[in-house]
Amino acid sequence: MFNYVDTQHYCWLNFGTNGNTQHIIEQISGDSKIKAAVQPGSVETEKWYDVKLTVSGDSIKAWLDDELVFDELLEQNKHK
Repeated sequence: MFNYVDTQHYCWLNFGTNGNTQHIIEQISGDSKIKAAVQPGSVETEKWYDVKLTVSGDSIKAWLDDELVFDELLEQNKHK
């Protein structure tokens, strides 16, 4: 979870979702959930991963074991 404002406004980074076939960044705003970015990918069970996330304004970068998975510009948050 990142860009947390409150329980109704935040972003979520998920590696190995949807049957372990995708990596997703979601933006949650009230009852709305937007898939801001989707990449194919999976993770192995019982394996530790190094995860790095940088956030600068609306620019998001996320790495999984030193591999850049996301380099995205998110929609501006309407609740700010």
